[in-house]
Amino acid sequence: MLRPFLHSVGLGLTILCAFGVEDAVRILELERRLEVLDQKYRLLEKKLENGEHAEGQTSRSLSIGAEGFNFRSADTNFVLRIRALVQADGRFYIDDGGNNRNDSFLLRRARPIIEGTLWKSIDFTLVPEFGGGSNTTDGNPSSSASILDAYLNFRYRRELQLRVGKFKSPVGLEQLQSDSQTFFTERGLPSNLTPNRDTGVMLHGETWGGAVHYAIGIFNGVGDNRNSANLDFDDEKEGATRLFFHPFLHSDWEFLRGLGAGAGASYGNQDGVSGLNSYTTEAGQIFFSYGSGSGPTAATVRADGTHWRLSPQAYYYFRCFGFLAEYAISSQEVRASASGVTAPDGPQNELQHKAWQIVGGYVLTGENASYKGVSPRKPFSLSERQWGAWELVGRYSHLQIDEQTFPVFADPARSASEAGAYSGALNWYANRNIRTTFSYVHTDFKNGTSGTVTRKDENAFLTRVQLAF
Repeated sequence: MLRPFLHSVGLGLTILCAFGVEDAVRILELERRLEVLDQKYRLLEKKLENGEHAEGQTSRSLSIGAEGFNFRSADTNFVLRIRALVQADGRFYIDDGGNNRNDSFLLRRARPIIEGTLWKSIDFTLVPEFGGGSNTTDGNPSSSASILDAYLNFRYRRELQLRVGKFKSPVGLEQLQSDSQTFFTERGLPSNLTPNRDTGVMLHGETWGGAVHYAIGIFNGVGDNRNSANLDFDDEKEGATRLFFHPFLHSDWEFLRGLGAGAGASYGNQDGVSGLNSYTTEAGQIFFSYGSGSGPTAATVRADGTHWRLSPQAYYYFRCFGFLAEYAISSQEVRASASGVTAPDGPQNELQHKAWQIVGGYVLTGENASYKGVSPRKPFSLSERQWGAWELVGRYSHLQIDEQTFPVFADPARSASEAGAYSGALNWYANRNIRTTFSYVHTDFKNGTSGTVTRKDENAFLTRVQLAF
């Protein structure tokens, strides 16, 4: 410290002797400014090395973390996010009595998730499926690759957005919940009656600071719990809408902020076998199917007319506690004809199937429960003796088939007219990306005494290890 000081004093005296007082002061001021500029230059150089611009804008960047891989342009107009969802399941049937229920491990879902933004206001999503995907009409997960989601979202404002492509139809509450964030490994019985993914166009948004969510769209139309095949099998279209409220979101009463309630609905016409689907238990076994031209009820049943759905729904989350309730009605006009014949003069009727469920959960380790899952405060670490988050959940769900379905449109000996399921599960969130679920489900049936699945109660133990980022 002393040497620079003496150097500055010597330099000042030299300048003073050579140029006089006035010139010496001017020269010393110029030297001070040069030192300031040199410091600013060094600071700017350091910022550039750290990826920052002089004007405060961030440069092109890449970040990797719990949310996946994120790429961003310097002006933030272009963003690319790459995420993934992998779910490895186990299904084990207890005392199946020779009902041909095979214990198995399966890759339930394996999805790369590609999302991004173009020109700051156009969002896009592309989600291929390489895992089991959704259950097929035979109750077994499909092994073929498919495109689940593919759409553009034009975001004029938060309150006004337009989505075009293939995505989830805005009807069922649990159906709309992310596949990685549901309480259980599989959705409850009401999801059998709501549409899954469809192809169309939808206007949506949220107002009042997120207190009101709305969606209204026009779609090709799909059968209950079906995904769109990307083609329409008739000229008819289906309208779908949903209105959901968080009435106390901005209230001073904390215990009411997590209350949400609303309803989803759809209305359209369907004409063809593709409009009808079998219904499955949580363990993936078919307990109801329409006539298919074989067996004692030798009739082929197809959708033939108006199809409407209504689903009142609500949830409530407060600190560690979470609760979800949902009711669903699916009304479809159907027609039965002799095997292999699609004569228009066969028996016709409007069938209304109904389902409901209540689900409750409690986070044992104190984290907040939410519709978007649980984020552990202390990720699992043996060295630091941290155990992640643990959640205990329970559910009862029930589905009732319209009594007019039997015996013309379905065989009462092979298909159940009612199903009720009691479920319990323990969820372990090791961290924000890894979750393990252990669940048990008991399902009892009414009728269907000679059916492969329905001849006795179903008891199943379901497991899942999930990676989501």
